[in-house]
Amino acid sequence: MNNYYFLKEILDQNRVHLDKRSGFTDPNLEFIYSLGLSYYNDNTILGLNTNTIAQLIDLIDEPLIRYEVMEDLSSKELEIRLNCINSLGSIYIKNIDANKRVGILLRLWTGCIIAAKTIGINTNRGGSPPLEWRIEGKKIISELMNKDYIFKVGVYAAEELQKLRGNKYMKWDDIR
Repeated sequence: MNNYYFLKEILDQNRVHLDKRSGFTDPNLEFIYSLGLSYYNDNTILGLNTNTIAQLIDLIDEPLIRYEVMEDLSSKELEIRLNCINSLGSIYIKNIDANKRVGILLRLWTGCIIAAKTIGINTNRGGSPPLEWRIEGKKIISELMNKDYIFKVGVYAAEELQKLRGNKYMKWDDIR
């Protein structure tokens, strides 16, 4: 896979800044999405259903994040994590270059997790996000969905991820 030092310049060029008014203050969402674009900036159709994508996201979530701020990781630790999710992702996404697979996985993960946070009834910190937050978040997410098909596929898998994890959630289409 690409060396992270080489990617740093590309990462900075692809850096996506999600609108903070939406309530998305998780620094991993911006970093991982931008990193995904650095690895693979294409919208190739995957041919996976939302249930399978939710299983894939659930599989790579813990090895990828480990509840740390990704941008603060050493290049070696980041490379270890990306290699790990590449291996796990190869179970579902076969016959594709490792860099492309990692880029796809990172963009799927970002779409799915950001949407799961938007539709989730309760947050990890407790409480339920206000409807205004959800509506604003959905608008911002929808803008990115219109530009990035792989991110969009991840968003559509969010309800399945919430079901898989046994979480209560609102339907994406019910946020208006």
